[in-house]
Amino acid sequence: MSEENANSGHVDEKQLRETPQAVGFRIRQKREGQGISLTEAASAIGISRSYLSMIEKGHRRLCRTDTVEAISSALNISSEYILHGRDDLLKESPRIDHRYYQLIQFDHFLGDCSTKEIDFCLDMCRRMVKELRAAASGSYEPLD
Repeated sequence: MSEENANSGHVDEKQLRETPQAVGFRIRQKREGQGISLTEAASAIGISRSYLSMIEKGHRRLCRTDTVEAISSALNISSEYILHGRDDLLKESPRIDHRYYQLIQFDHFLGDCSTKEIDFCLDMCRRMVKELRAAASGSYEPLD
């Protein structure tokens, strides 16, 4: 949120789309629009009826990618729509969808880390990727 928005009490549009309440509303809207009961949807997703109800009411945040993927599959909607209210990008490339989830998992993994710890992890990732690429090309030389 920008400083101006924080001071004025306004929430930007992106933040509104990504609140647990907005995510839950989109799921409930699509489920009801398809005439699927809460019980039927929960069974198809592989979660309890009460858990799905809490998600739809915005009382539970969707943190597990497998749950998002199961909802996406059961309701035949994109995960991008569930999480962000957008459907445009992912219709074209399932690889982007998978990559997005990998990034979400990484973000959740680093969620409790300080900025310094995240910077350290990023530096280590850069080094590992450089070594992996060098090994794959046959010109591997260990980094310092």
